[in-house]
Amino acid sequence: MGTVKHLVVAGQGYVGLPLAVEAVRSGYNVVGYDVDEQKIASLKRETSYIADINSETISEILRTNRYTPSSHGREMRGFDIAIITVPTPLRDGDPDLSCIENVAETVGRFLEKGQRQTVVLESTTYPGTTRDVLIPILERVSKLTAGVDFHVGFSPERIDPGNKTWAFRNTPKIVSGLGDECLRKVSEFYSSVCDNVVPAKGLEEAELAKVMENTFRHVNIALVPTSL
Repeated sequence: MGTVKHLVVAGQGYVGLPLAVEAVRSGYNVVGYDVDEQKIASLKRETSYIADINSETISEILRTNRYTPSSHGREMRGFDIAIITVPTPLRDGDPDLSCIENVAETVGRFLEKGQRQTVVLESTTYPGTTRDVLIPILERVSKLTAGVDFHVGFSPERIDPGNKTWAFRNTPKIVSGLGDECLRKVSEFYSSVCDNVVPAKGLEEAELAKVMENTFRHVNIALVPTSL
């Protein structure tokens, strides 16, 4: 990987925490950011609240001194890559994007001209969110231009809690970027923490892939006979 890079994983839930663990194991300096102070306190006590990550694993990554759980945005300063894995719960049938919007405001404050940083959204949402919601906030707050001053991408989370066969590293990872250079940077990162990276044509195609995957899963669940 060359020079050790500073990675921020915004959201330390069932998606963000496994990513943070794998990134530490791959040699990154990782800030696990979450506004839920109870989660951060639990991590600092070396106690996991995620079924797929045991407390021994939390102890392991803390002992490397390359994992910092924090609820303070200032810990993002100087990041090379920021991955947004915050929840998007349904509200009246539509995903609530307030968590994405809030963390985008925070990440945007730490985008610096000339640093060519990378921001990737992983949160489940509808096609167009990265381009129409995330990027405008990052540009407004930072006064920089996406695709020129910093890289942006979308990579749908594919965590299947409790699956003993397909874990974070060996599950194929769809990636996308705002243009070829952004895609290259996003692919470069995920290739360092995942075994199989699959580039999508664009941001919206990657966002749609997650919607289709969720739809397929819901249909299969709905078709399970209730008498079983």
